[in-house]
Amino acid sequence: PATTSGEWKLTGIPFAQGYYEVAITTVDKNGGEIKDVQYIEIYDAKDRQLAIPKYLWAEGAKPIEPGEKATVRLGSSADNLFIVQQVDKNTQADTPASGKQAYSFLKLNNEKRAFDFSAEEKDRGGYGVGWMFIKHNRVYQYDQTITVPWTNKELNITYATYRDKTLPGSEEKWSLKISGYKNEKLAAELLASMYDASLDQYYPHEWGKPYLWPSYYKSRNWNSSSNFVAVESMLAPQTYPEPKYFEKRYDELLSFDNDIVVVGYGMKSKRTMAERSRLEKSEEISMAANTAPTVAQAGMVTDSAASDESKQDGDAGQNSAVNQGEENIAVRKNFNETAFFFPELRTDSTGSIEFTFTIPEALTRWKFQALAHTKEGAIGYSQKEIITQKELMVQPNAPRFLREGDKMDFSAKVVNLSDKELTGQAELQLVDATTNQPVDGWFGNMAPSQFFTVAPGQSEAVLFPITVPFQFNKALVWRVVAKAANFSDGEESAMPVLTNRMLVTETLPLTMKGIGTKNFSFEKLLKSGGSETLQNHSLTVEYTSNPAWYAVQSLPYLMEYPYDCAEQTWNRYYANTLASFIANSSPRIRQVFESWKMMDSAALLSNLQKNEELKSILL
Repeated sequence: PATTSGEWKLTGIPFAQGYYEVAITTVDKNGGEIKDVQYIEIYDAKDRQLAIPKYLWAEGAKPIEPGEKATVRLGSSADNLFIVQQVDKNTQADTPASGKQAYSFLKLNNEKRAFDFSAEEKDRGGYGVGWMFIKHNRVYQYDQTITVPWTNKELNITYATYRDKTLPGSEEKWSLKISGYKNEKLAAELLASMYDASLDQYYPHEWGKPYLWPSYYKSRNWNSSSNFVAVESMLAPQTYPEPKYFEKRYDELLSFDNDIVVVGYGMKSKRTMAERSRLEKSEEISMAANTAPTVAQAGMVTDSAASDESKQDGDAGQNSAVNQGEENIAVRKNFNETAFFFPELRTDSTGSIEFTFTIPEALTRWKFQALAHTKEGAIGYSQKEIITQKELMVQPNAPRFLREGDKMDFSAKVVNLSDKELTGQAELQLVDATTNQPVDGWFGNMAPSQFFTVAPGQSEAVLFPITVPFQFNKALVWRVVAKAANFSDGEESAMPVLTNRMLVTETLPLTMKGIGTKNFSFEKLLKSGGSETLQNHSLTVEYTSNPAWYAVQSLPYLMEYPYDCAEQTWNRYYANTLASFIANSSPRIRQVFESWKMMDSAALLSNLQKNEELKSILL
């Protein structure tokens, strides 16, 4: 039978050399048999011959440090073997032609042999050894990497001051010590951060140590694939006459340089200086054409329907503070997902680093990461976890948002981590975020207090029925507090209450030409009184004496669009051409533009920039 650690000890059994089958059998909770079978080889390391006939048998070496020795064992049951041994000290920074390949020859005759290899500091990164021989028209080879790791480029990060559990919102002071692989003091720089580890459920995050130092890479192998293969004849290459063609070139609207960048579905390129100069001149003319003299008259009537601003109810006169006896309850409000991010911490003369931080108030598990490095390229990485918790914890389960008319049970969980049963009271408080006034009565929170009894190490759910009023569509602050004996906890946050109504804009164009009287009827506005849900928000009349100039004032938008695709290039050409024609057709208009630029900077702004209400109507 196995021990509690899952190990078996077989003593006093004279095992002979050879292959053995190891079968492990157990029974699951339903009485079914579970069996696993593995095969192992037992051999005598001191025996100079193989117990089972093999053409090639090998035992690899373990990683070593400079000054140590690695042993590779090689054996074969075949006789009179001529073996080629290769020692390859090429690294990723070297080339196969760097001359670091060494060959030697040896013989094996139905025996095992041990080969010892040493390492120096210059061998860090490892090197390769290999053996190859041919027997009975077969090629056999074995390759082994003598691993010499870059332990001298590893840093050790130890924690002099560290707690794996703390209170939410507590002030923490941590001390870390950084040393080399021989525990020597070093001058190092540290990158440290801490974030909510629950985010790893969405996507795991972990810093990786940069791989800076070269390691051995086997660049050449013995190739036996060309033995006993068929070689086919090859035909002489056939020459083809060079095709004749005629290239046609046409005039271009805009000629681009060779430097072309694809952006989205368009194309972005560098213009020549001459083209850019021509466009800048046209842009000045188009900017000056933002406004023009009056020519005709026109008007527009706009009606917007939406809900009116909601009014405060009788709760407005109440106090926003918590009830008496709850002033000492610390309500948690800081739920930042990142506790800190320190990109540049440096060691002192003793090789230590101290830093302070305030941990957020969320009840969760935090992940701390530290990445240290020196100017010599030594790197170290460490990771720890810390839990923020209290003996009495309240964990609300609030929705992301609410809508007018929603009915729900606002739920929260009360957790007892103490060693005794706790009986207390939990309370839900609702506050208008814009006025900081309580709205419990408006939301039907008629039972804001709930009693609970929680056993040690257990949790209990509490429910608060609420109804969202139809005239409330603002931000709502909720606060859940719990108190039992000498323990207390609270959590506060805000969420939006969305309206069920939609702003609808109805427009009626009023066009007039010449002198006269014309009647217009806004039928939808006249019939709006028959609706039970419609509420008028505003009525706007927009008047302009020259609506044609709205089109002229849109030319800068066409010209200044940031992309250089074919569509926008044509729009820019059209805007510049039209602006140039308008300005050049009447020298007097150009003089008016120039005077406006000198006297009134707002004269060249479009009506949409001057009138935000008109802009919202058009949108």
